[in-house]
Amino acid sequence: MGIADFDFVKYDQKLLEHLKRHLEGSGIPGSYFLKGVFPTAQSVVDYALDQIADNYHGKLLIQQVDAGCVIGYDNLVPLDALPKEAEVLQEPRDGRMVYVVGGIEQRPTTVVTIIAKPQEDGRHGFETIYPGTYAPLFPMTEEELQSEYSRDALSQAFAENEVSTKFWKTHGFVQR
Repeated sequence: MGIADFDFVKYDQKLLEHLKRHLEGSGIPGSYFLKGVFPTAQSVVDYALDQIADNYHGKLLIQQVDAGCVIGYDNLVPLDALPKEAEVLQEPRDGRMVYVVGGIEQRPTTVVTIIAKPQEDGRHGFETIYPGTYAPLFPMTEEELQSEYSRDALSQAFAENEVSTKFWKTHGFVQR
């Protein structure tokens, strides 16, 4: 069983627009792929498809792939390992307050993180693809959790949200 066994949407327009923010030269702060390795959003999707072709089984898949060469720059850093000259600020991002670290450089990475899962319409597709190690989604507010999850799934969602909250309290984005 693999990706061919599912109605997998390869070039979803929302995904392609999202991936453009991760391409070198986009001007949007965050992790980015080197243009010489992945010149377009479609090339990122093609690479990810090859990587998960045999590993996708119709459920959430979070796969980190070591490409064997530098493919881009990771924009996340642990806050407990910063040099003295680093400056930590908070700023809004996607409706949440996050840490942003100035005075340091982004780190080159060989890792591509690929997240694929079933979609709401019954088809399957990529949630995101980005350079660097896995980071959980931003934590949700209690109101968002209550409205998003059924009573049966709520305790699991709260537990996952706690992991996410702990991660984002200890990590920040490198300011570009």
